[in-house]
Amino acid sequence: MGYVTNIILPLALAFIMFSLGLGLTYQDFARVARQPKDFSAGLVSQVILLPLVGLALVSFWPLPPEIALGVMIIAAAPGGVTSNLLTAFGKGDVALSISLTAVISLLCVITIPLIVVFSYDYLIGEAMKGDVSVGRTAISVFIIVTVPVLLGLAVRHYAEGFALRFQSLARKISAVLFVLVLLGAILQERENIVAFYAEAGLVTLVLNIIMLALAWLLASLFGSGMPQRIAMPDENYAGIGLFMPARLKGMGAFGVKAVTVYRNNPAQHQLPTTLATIILLDQETGKPLSIMDGGYITAMRTGAVSGLATKYMSRDDATVAGILGTGVQARTQLSAICAVRDITKVVCCSTGNIERRDGFVRDMSAELNVQIETVSSPREVIEAADVLAFATSAQEPIVNGDWFKEGVHINSVGSHTPNARELDTAIVVRARVVCDSTSACQVEAGDLMIPEKEGAFSWNHVRGTLGDIVLGRIKGRENSDEITLFKSVGLSIQDIATAQFVYDAAISKRVGTQFEM
Repeated sequence: MGYVTNIILPLALAFIMFSLGLGLTYQDFARVARQPKDFSAGLVSQVILLPLVGLALVSFWPLPPEIALGVMIIAAAPGGVTSNLLTAFGKGDVALSISLTAVISLLCVITIPLIVVFSYDYLIGEAMKGDVSVGRTAISVFIIVTVPVLLGLAVRHYAEGFALRFQSLARKISAVLFVLVLLGAILQERENIVAFYAEAGLVTLVLNIIMLALAWLLASLFGSGMPQRIAMPDENYAGIGLFMPARLKGMGAFGVKAVTVYRNNPAQHQLPTTLATIILLDQETGKPLSIMDGGYITAMRTGAVSGLATKYMSRDDATVAGILGTGVQARTQLSAICAVRDITKVVCCSTGNIERRDGFVRDMSAELNVQIETVSSPREVIEAADVLAFATSAQEPIVNGDWFKEGVHINSVGSHTPNARELDTAIVVRARVVCDSTSACQVEAGDLMIPEKEGAFSWNHVRGTLGDIVLGRIKGRENSDEITLFKSVGLSIQDIATAQFVYDAAISKRVGTQFEM
């Protein structure tokens, strides 16, 4: 087994770290600056608290020195690829997990040698002190961990197409290698494994429980507190429920928005595809303050956000707007686009209700005093427009990536379930992609999730959020020829803030229906 331990195992670990590097870009490290509180909470938990708690446990727990050292090695090891996978499974913030993985994978060239060598000296004693050194351990970690990660980063940077195609296969190979390494370790120690579990199983369990509690406490005290949305697909009725809590302490706004997207509603129940309800709560007591229909608020908020994206991401000389869809969302999308750009012509297309389409043209041309032309195909819209708004309930792509001209800006706010999309893979790959919330898009936006599953797109392709652009952290576009894409699935913090404004106005004007709960 020496051959396995000394050659096969390091090579397997190196390839696993290389596959991790393929999934990273330099922008992952930039996320640290954009989420300093959340990142710092994670960093402190993993790099400082975990080894300290491990050291405290092995100091007082009656363990053989070798087993105690093994516990400390576990405490020193970075999370790696599995942490990102578990975060995705748990509907957590994958972008933050990737950032932590990226930075800690590079930091471990320093942290692992220091922790392991200190633990070796502390637990094993002076008799074998010369067997392990910081220098040799650092070099080993650097070769096995850091170098492969950096190589993966380089491949991703200089050969992104190959990296994206190979990444899916590399993950599968890494999973196989991980299993083989685990089986090899079990086989090598098969005679001692029961004894090892008897000696170390309980202490490692206690270590995990303590760290879960401490990490939760640390995140509660020092994290940003941005809650994760919950997505609940309903395959039986072709729908999805989205539940989005939000709190704005300074404004005193606290509540939850519940959105349902059921594509069979119009045909089977004469209801809109998307329904929304907003519940406002008293920030001090938690008592319900208001229940309001969120449809109009959602439509206006969504349009306003797309208008903001258009302002920062479209070309200044954009004059032609293209609208796919003629429902409620299409109206607010067009209004917002016209508010930030000097639009002289609108081209629209809708395969749905003709009366709704005609009503859209009549109402919006009068409201905005702009020429609106209806065409028979999405291609005609796309080839004509400088700014595009997708506001459809399409399940499959309605466009071809080759139709889009250079310099166009795209707002995609329509299909927002994991298995539905308006855009094809080609245009997603071509575009400079920005999200309203990357973590939300990772669980809801089929426009991005499906290309990612195909291996053609990576979440590292996302340049950042619209908030990053507004705050000057990233550019909206690099040049006039660049295709830009804003993917929006909605931010509850915007809805709750708007709802609080509406509630305050209703109270001051004494409108609405009041009731006791």
